[in-house]
Amino acid sequence: MTPEGAKLLVNRRAGSAGQASGLGGGGATTGSDGEKEAEDEEEEARDGVELPPIEEKPVSPEVQAAERDVTSAMEEYQMHERVHMQTLSEWVEEFNRLHVELGRYVIERAQSYYDSLSLWQTVTQEYARQSEEVEQVNQELDAAVKTLSKVEQAFEAFISGGQIVEEDWASLVPLKPELVRAMQGMESDEKLLWALRVSTASDKVALLQRQRDAAVGVQDAKTREFEEVKRRFEQEEASHSGCTWNCSVKRAAPFYEKRRAHELKVETQLAEMRRVEQQLYGARQRLADLQNAGLGLVGRARSVRSMLSSRSRLDEMSLHSFEIAGAEPCEDEFMSCCGSINSDN
Repeated sequence: MTPEGAKLLVNRRAGSAGQASGLGGGGATTGSDGEKEAEDEEEEARDGVELPPIEEKPVSPEVQAAERDVTSAMEEYQMHERVHMQTLSEWVEEFNRLHVELGRYVIERAQSYYDSLSLWQTVTQEYARQSEEVEQVNQELDAAVKTLSKVEQAFEAFISGGQIVEEDWASLVPLKPELVRAMQGMESDEKLLWALRVSTASDKVALLQRQRDAAVGVQDAKTREFEEVKRRFEQEEASHSGCTWNCSVKRAAPFYEKRRAHELKVETQLAEMRRVEQQLYGARQRLADLQNAGLGLVGRARSVRSMLSSRSRLDEMSLHSFEIAGAEPCEDEFMSCCGSINSDN
């Protein structure tokens, strides 16, 4: 049935219903029924109208490649997630086994010692990294000061008409892009060019001096933190200096060594998962941009972006809501034994 025929049928039915409503007696009821029948027939007529088919555009090779990138990144992320969950499950089993084998009381008593040791090792690594940063900034600052001295000597020689030392000044003191644009049309002004070189070299020295001062300030704070942590660890170590073979520190060593290895393994896995997560997010953004550019429909584009955004929030780094069998905390789960007796006989 065509749309014109459906409309004509609806009007004819509506006219018949109007005539029925003018009759006496049960005319009101008849008219009401006629209107209902007319609405039903109008609905049927609309349902019978054939809508034109929606033309689907072929997917471009760029979109197909972007979809493959998304799928590949998702599979890689899921693989890393499965490995991570397997690592956690294995540690729960090992944790419970060591608690039964060594005894929870032994592990509790040795915890303050191993906590101090772990903290000291962490702070030592941070202090070493900060010292390397200070040394690197000092080396860069020394090189920048020497370059500034060369440029100043060459500028003085240019002003006084002396001989300028042959150097690749363009690579030794590269000008900023904005200065290069400002120099367009004035390349023949050598005095201005030398002044800009001196200014650029001086700015670099000032920048490195500020970086050096900031790095030295952080290093001083790390030094104080290192000394305090070292002092606490030495106190813990001295309290166990007279222990025998039955010392809790010695007996609990396998547990804390395996715990430290497990923590390092988990940190590595989480770093890799964060890397893949960023890769997946970028692939989804590229796919959404290509789909939006190909469709050209605002509503469709918004729905695609909303779908991709919700998916990215749903599946990445959702490790805060899982449970592992056997990992339930006990009612009196210990956190630290700093207040317990540190020495064992």
